[in-house]
Amino acid sequence: MLLFADKITNLTAARYFAARGANWLIFDPASIPIPETQAIRGWVEGPKAGIYLPLGLASMEEDILSQIQPEGIMLGHFAEQTDLPEEFILIKEWRPEPGDDGSTITDWIASWPEATSHVLRLEDWSSSELLPLLDTLGPIPNLVVHIQPETLISDIQILERVSGICLMAPPEEEVGLLSFDHIDEAIDLVEPFLT
Repeated sequence: MLLFADKITNLTAARYFAARGANWLIFDPASIPIPETQAIRGWVEGPKAGIYLPLGLASMEEDILSQIQPEGIMLGHFAEQTDLPEEFILIKEWRPEPGDDGSTITDWIASWPEATSHVLRLEDWSSSELLPLLDTLGPIPNLVVHIQPETLISDIQILERVSGICLMAPPEEEVGLLSFDHIDEAIDLVEPFLT
């Protein structure tokens, strides 16, 4: 089981997820300046660092990638499949909408064999919507679901259907002050399965 921490914007969240066994910290250059990303990477050991590029490499200047030096890139749903860099681990994001069925999502995933993980963004889905969708997909290696901690807490059966969980880092209430209450409970459920 993999644990992704998405939208890392501060050192407190990065340290928290690293201490809880996260495999990946995902940084969105639209949400955090490059010098801060570099500083956090210098202070936190353990997880790999990924950069979220919603439109693919065309949306990121090459010198910025060399400054951040991520191990991986999370490509957005609409990113193109051209000029994929071989030096980075590729993670592909998908944003299913109500009405999308398992065969549609399976086709999306099959069209990106270069990706080592596929992240389904289902944070707006309830477990009553999410579980039937996952059941129609069947077993897909390296399938990660991006969900709300409360969704996982309400239905731990989600863990039986996926290879990983992606949780959003909480926003700072004040500088250095974040609430991890629901995230703690969700990670407690995931932790025994982490690799």
